[in-house]
Amino acid sequence: MPVSGCIGQPIQLTDHSANMASGWNWIMPGGSPSSSTSQNPQVTYSSIGTKTITLYATNVIGTTNTSAAFSKTIAIYSIPSVNATSATICGGTSATLTASGATSYTWSSGQNTASVTVTPSATTIYTVTGSTNGCSNSAVSSVIIPATSAPSICMVTADSVFANNIIYWDKTISSKVDSFIIYREVSTNTYKRIGAQKYSAFSRFIDTARSVGPANGDPNITSYRYKLQLRDSCGNYSALSPYHNSVYFYTNTTGTYLWNAYTIENQTTPVTTYDLFRDNFATGTWTLVGSCAGSQTSLNDPAYSSYPNAIWRVDANGFNCNPSARTNQQLSKSKSNVKNNFNAGGIPTNITSAELNSLVSLSPNPATTELAVHFSNTINIATKLSVTDVLGKVVFYSEINDGNTAVIPVNELTNGVYFIKIQQAKNSVVKKFVKE
Repeated sequence: MPVSGCIGQPIQLTDHSANMASGWNWIMPGGSPSSSTSQNPQVTYSSIGTKTITLYATNVIGTTNTSAAFSKTIAIYSIPSVNATSATICGGTSATLTASGATSYTWSSGQNTASVTVTPSATTIYTVTGSTNGCSNSAVSSVIIPATSAPSICMVTADSVFANNIIYWDKTISSKVDSFIIYREVSTNTYKRIGAQKYSAFSRFIDTARSVGPANGDPNITSYRYKLQLRDSCGNYSALSPYHNSVYFYTNTTGTYLWNAYTIENQTTPVTTYDLFRDNFATGTWTLVGSCAGSQTSLNDPAYSSYPNAIWRVDANGFNCNPSARTNQQLSKSKSNVKNNFNAGGIPTNITSAELNSLVSLSPNPATTELAVHFSNTINIATKLSVTDVLGKVVFYSEINDGNTAVIPVNELTNGVYFIKIQQAKNSVVKKFVKE
C-alpha cells in the first residue's frame, strides 16, 4: 500500500495477504469508493489529510468479516498550482523563463531548475512539470519572436480644411512594434518615405511633405497612393502594405462633378456610396446634393449655376476605421479635395491673416504642462493647430471646429522654444511660446 497520494487522483491498492487469501473487504472512509471487495482496488480522495485504510482478507477456512484486520494510514496531498512566465524577444536573443508553485521542476527543454534560459530561433512553446510531495501539475510557457508582417492602412482622406491628406491605420497590438513608416508613390510603382510615426503616438499621419515627388502630396492637385510599413523594436522592417489611392475631385464647370474611384491594391474597395456636397456660400455649412453607388465616379448638380460662390466636395462612404487617437472615434468616410466652378482648391474665408493674428492669444507663456490657445471670437470654421520645434519638426497636430479655446498638452515636450501655427482655410498665423 502506498504511503501517500494526491487529491483527486486514483490510488492503486495492492493485496499482499499470505495463506492463499481468496476474499477481500477493503474499508476506505472518505474515499471513493468507501469500500471494495476487489483484490486490488483503486480509491480516490477529495480532501487532503491522513486517511486510514483497512483490509479484511480470508481464505476458504474463514470469511472476510471475521479475519484479522490490517490497517494502514496514507497521506493525501494537494496538487501544486504551477505557473510559468512567458516572454517576447527578438530573434537570436535569450529569454529567462521561471516556474513557481512547486518544489521541483522538469522542463520540456531538459532543464530541472525553477528558472531556465532558452534561445529559440522561432516562436516556441515550453511545458514545465512541477512536483510537490509526489503530486505534480504542468504549465505552458511561450517565447514569442514576432513576425514583421505588413500592416494595413485603413483610410486616406483629406483633412477638414482640404489642405493635406491624412493616412489612418488601426494600430497593431504588439509590444514589439517600434514605429510605422509612411510612403507615397512618386512615379509608377516607386514609393518614397514621407515620414514615420512612433507606435506610442496617434495612428495617423498628416502628409505635409511638399518636397517629395512631383505633385508634392497636395490633395488639390491630384490623387495619391500611400503605403505603410512596420518597424519592430528588433530593427526588422516589414513588407509595404497594399496601397490606398485617395480621391481627387474635379469639375467640368458645367455642373458635372467627377472623381477617381478610391482603390486598394489587389483588394475590393470598401466604398459603398459617394455623396456630393455643396457649401452654398463657402461658410462651412454643407448640403447634400446627391449620392451614387460606389462603382460610379460622377454626379451632376442641376442647381450649380444658382450658387456662384459655392464650393463642392465628394465623400466616399463605407470605411470602418478605429485608429488610436486622443479621443475615441470611428471613421467611416473619406473626404476628397474641395473645388469651385473655377477649379480652385481650398475654402475661402472672410478674414485676413492679420485679423486672425489679432484674434488669437496664448497662455500661459512660458507653459509647463498645458498651453491654451484662446480665440476672441467663437470658431465657426475648421481650424488646424500644429506645433513645431526650432528645427521645423511637427511635434503636435490637432483640428478644432467650434468653441473659443483649445488646450494643447506640452508636458512631454523638452524645454525650449516652439512655434504654433493656427490655420483657418488659406489664412494662418504663427506664434512663439516657451516650454519650461
